[in-house]
Amino acid sequence: MSEDLDSPARTSTPAETFAPRLVQFLAVARYENVSRAAELLGVGQPTLSRAISHLEADLGLALFSHRARRLTLTPAGRELATMLEPVVRHIDRAVDELGGSVDPRHGHVRFGFLRSMGDEVVPTMISAFGSREPEIAFTVLKEGSNADLVAALRAAEIDLALLAPAPQEPDITSELLETQRLHLEVPVDHPLAALGSVRFEDLADWNFVALTGGYGLRQILDAMCDTAGFRPRIVFQGDDIRTLRALVASGAGIALLPPAARPQPGTTAVAVIEPVATREVCLAWSSTSHLSAPAETFRTFMIAQRGHVFP
Repeated sequence: MSEDLDSPARTSTPAETFAPRLVQFLAVARYENVSRAAELLGVGQPTLSRAISHLEADLGLALFSHRARRLTLTPAGRELATMLEPVVRHIDRAVDELGGSVDPRHGHVRFGFLRSMGDEVVPTMISAFGSREPEIAFTVLKEGSNADLVAALRAAEIDLALLAPAPQEPDITSELLETQRLHLEVPVDHPLAALGSVRFEDLADWNFVALTGGYGLRQILDAMCDTAGFRPRIVFQGDDIRTLRALVASGAGIALLPPAARPQPGTTAVAVIEPVATREVCLAWSSTSHLSAPAETFRTFMIAQRGHVFP
């Protein structure tokens, strides 16, 4: 069989040399730029170019093509990069966890939280924790729904998450931090605004704005409406609680929400009674993953705030 004229001749290389060349290849593949990859890797550009040439010879494949002075991946190079990416991400995560697992006062934490807590709870907690543990950094701050954050915990993308309500999945462990009272937010000129309090069963004829499915607040709304014997008439659903408040102010509908750090102009809060509306806020983590020492330090700090999570 004749050898592909565009492919380097196959050679033999020890494993201890071959593995670093795969990492170097992936760096070049990500940017399709040798000088940029060399800068990030901390090696000279000629050294990196030689390493890629040796790797192509080892594999008997052309991984890059040079056209019009531009470096691009060949089909074989693109396929190899696709195969290597998840492997390198897994190794990076393992190294991060091992490197941060020894010292509880140094390292990083990856933290997730509900969007409804991003304006007040999270900045306050992170600031207080940072004052106490200045050598621990937050490298990931992920906003999302309960469903988003549980998935991120399972994938080891984050260490800990603030959720509400507590997840029921067997592979997720949680600790209750606080039971928060919810209220009905209505426009200031709404007929319900003058009542001061309202029974949930009396809300069947009103339009609601709500979060999409997967959010704890939406689950609570649906459950309360079901208990009251009606399905909520939802005229808008979205992912941002600030948008919901603005829509309430515009008169689009009413909403079941937690208290706001800064009240939305044009809205007022009405207490919900019979039944009282609450949500249980918890700190959650994967029961199948090992928490690094810095993440354990943050978990201990958060649990110590039980009953004082909200301003």
